Amino acid sequence: MERRKVKVPSPITIDFAVEVSGDSMVGAGINPGDFVICKQAQTAYNKDIVAAVRHGEVTLKYYFQNGGQPVLRAANPEYEDIPIEDIPIDEDTRVEGIKVALLRKEATPYSRYQEYIAARDYKLQDWDEIIELAVTNGMDPDLIRGIIVNQIEIAKRFAKDRT
Repeated sequence: MERRKVKVPSPITIDFAVEVSGDSMVGAGINPGDFVICKQAQTAYNKDIVAAVRHGEVTLKYYFQNGGQPVLRAANPEYEDIPIEDIPIDEDTRVEGIKVALLRKEATPYSRYQEYIAARDYKLQDWDEIIELAVTNGMDPDLIRGIIVNQIEIAKRFAKDRT
C-alpha cells in the first residue's frame, strides 16, 4: 500500500485515505482516481462501506450481514461477494476502516454510468425470463416472495436434519 498525503477539508477528521484504482464500487459513485476518506475501525455495521485488507491489498466494499453470513459486496454486478467468517476476519483479511467521505478530482463521465447499467442489465437477463414466467402465470411479487421464503425454510430444516 503506497502512502501519500491528501489535503482534506478542515471539518472532516480522518485516520487515512485510500486512492481508488478499480471499478468494484462504481455503483456507489466511487470511481478510479477518487480518494475514500476513512476512520479507523475493526468492526463494521450492515451496509457500511469498509476499507478491508485482503492478502496485503486494500479493497473497498459494502459490509453486509447476508442472512447471518457476513459478506463484502462490490457495488458493481461484475464482482462476486466475498464471504467472511467474522470481523476481524483473519490474519489475511481484516477491516481497517469505515468510509466517512469521498474526494473526487473530476466529475464522473456519463459513459461510466452507461457501462455500469449495461453490466447490471446483462446480469439481470436471467431474472427477466423468470419474472415473465411468473407474470404470465398470474403470480405477483408477494406470492413469489412467500414461495421463496417457504423453500428456504424447507432447505434449512432438511440441512439441519442431515447433520
